[in-house]
Amino acid sequence: MEIFSFICTECGTKVNKINKFSDIFLIKRGKIIECKKCHTQYAVPKTIQKIGSVYHYLFIGGLIAIIWLFLTVFIDNLIGKEISDAIGIWMWAISAVVYILIESIIALVLPMQKINNKE
Repeated sequence: MEIFSFICTECGTKVNKINKFSDIFLIKRGKIIECKKCHTQYAVPKTIQKIGSVYHYLFIGGLIAIIWLFLTVFIDNLIGKEISDAIGIWMWAISAVVYILIESIIALVLPMQKINNKE
C-alpha cells in the first residue's frame, strides 16, 4: 500500500494525495482530490472531515498557543531571560517543524473515498 497516492476506482490511474503544500493542512477538512485522467473526485469521509475540523480549531485555535505561551513564561522564570531567549527561538522553530510533520502524517494516512456527484 502506497501512502502518497491511491488508485482511481474508475480508471485505475494513480492519484497523488498531496499536490500542493496547502493540501497537507486541507485534506482532513474535505479538500477534493481529482483524478487527472477521468476527473473522478475523492475526499475523506464526512465523519473524518468533522473530526478534522474540530482538531484543526483546537490545535490552531489556541490550545497549543496557550500551552506554548505558558511554557515560555515558565522557562523565563525558571532559567532566566537570556538563556530562555535562545532556547525559545529553537523551541518555536522545532515546534513548527513537528507540527508540519504531524499534519503530513495525518494527511497521508487518511482514507479517500469517491464523491458522488449529483448533476
